[in-house]
Amino acid sequence: MTDLPVTHNNIINFLNNRKEYTNAKTIAKEFQVSTKTIYQKINEINQQADKEVIHSEKGKGFRVLKSSIVTAPKMVNEMADSSPFQRRNSVLLKLLFNSPNYLDLSLLYQGFFVSNATQENDLIELKKLIKKYGLTIKHLGNKIAVFGQEKVIRKAIIKLLQINPDTEIRIPIKNISPYDAKFINEQLKFIEEGIDAKLAYPYNINIFSHLYILIMRARLKQQLQANTMDEEKIADEDTKQYASLYRIAGIVIENTSKYIVKKLPNYEVDYLFQYLISSRLTPLKRHSKLYIHYSKKVQLFTEELIGRVDQQLNLKIDFEKLKFDLIRHVGPMINRLKNNISVENSLLDEIKLEYATLFKEIQGVMVGLCDEFKIAGVSQNEIGFITLYFAKYLEQQHRHYHVWVVCTSGVGTSELLKVKLENNFQNIKVDKIVSSFDDALNNIEKHQVDLIISTVALPDIVSADYVLVSALLNEHDKEVINSALQKIK
Repeated sequence: MTDLPVTHNNIINFLNNRKEYTNAKTIAKEFQVSTKTIYQKINEINQQADKEVIHSEKGKGFRVLKSSIVTAPKMVNEMADSSPFQRRNSVLLKLLFNSPNYLDLSLLYQGFFVSNATQENDLIELKKLIKKYGLTIKHLGNKIAVFGQEKVIRKAIIKLLQINPDTEIRIPIKNISPYDAKFINEQLKFIEEGIDAKLAYPYNINIFSHLYILIMRARLKQQLQANTMDEEKIADEDTKQYASLYRIAGIVIENTSKYIVKKLPNYEVDYLFQYLISSRLTPLKRHSKLYIHYSKKVQLFTEELIGRVDQQLNLKIDFEKLKFDLIRHVGPMINRLKNNISVENSLLDEIKLEYATLFKEIQGVMVGLCDEFKIAGVSQNEIGFITLYFAKYLEQQHRHYHVWVVCTSGVGTSELLKVKLENNFQNIKVDKIVSSFDDALNNIEKHQVDLIISTVALPDIVSADYVLVSALLNEHDKEVINSALQKIK
């Protein structure tokens, strides 16, 4: 018996974790409702879906159709004319999601209509591929399964999933159940609200994918054994430094346990925590609940990186401004390298083409620094991200932004703000100081000003972009202004 409400999600998850058919009386008893309510709910589920999700059989009861929910998602087009690469990816995803369960070859190749010889050839290629991940494929008659550490299995799944790189998309994985997508997005929102911070792209995609894979693996595997996870003890200094993130990771895993109606092991909290501290989090408020103190190691690494790149290329960059921005990437990056978490950079090819010299120099500096600081080798994806930080400051050196300053009276505090802006931003030119009641704000044309910096909220009628700051221009305000300037084309 459970205290969970009798929602569509909970009925599906309850049936999803039962091997055999389950009658309405058993389901009703689990949720402490009538059998009539269960019949109504199941009917609603099937009507709202574009195909049958819960199948009923007279005298047996109900079960979730594997093709609807619990089988590995069809990440590629499983048609007879699909390429060998797509076909093998689809087969391998099924094996990985179901590991260490054995699957019949007929199930693996359902929908492909290929010969036995083709299947045998595929398995030869899959064994070569799986070996690169440190996993193995084993046979048991006409059935096969993948074996290996849970962490490695999940990393392999991440590599094979077709992730949509669109920064605005809320469901980055194709063919995911809408129930799962809704739940995961709710957890992402909970994380952001819990720390008053935004999970920036692509880290939001990483955590979405991590939770999705966790849910699928927990459903398809009888028991996630702790020793297959290759557990690593979380350092006490990390849990103290990021106490709020560790607490939130625990709540999210608890929420996930309730959602899939299955108790998840404690190491899942540590694993999600590793993802959170490896993500760049941007505070949404001046007094955010999130406070990150960067270690001396992170600060020194950032300073050496800027200094050595500047020495190589004579960039004459504003050291403190770049450090203020870059350290927020370097901190999570070092955590990613320590926890063996990778992040895809969808712009990598363009970055290497557009900033070839800068990328090459940064790569050389990073190799040396990682060796000196005894940090695992950094990937080209990470070097690409760092290149963008340097490129942004180089671009800004050649552009001045035309700004209007606004306050309630138009004098006093706005004059102070103007001085502070010009002292802190060499690329800002304050063209005008106005009162928030000035009609000029209502008639402003976008070509007249790049950004309005105001100490008071402005009405919707003001068409130009603006940011709200304190007249004293604190560190959070500077970050908000920097972010707004970056978005100006």
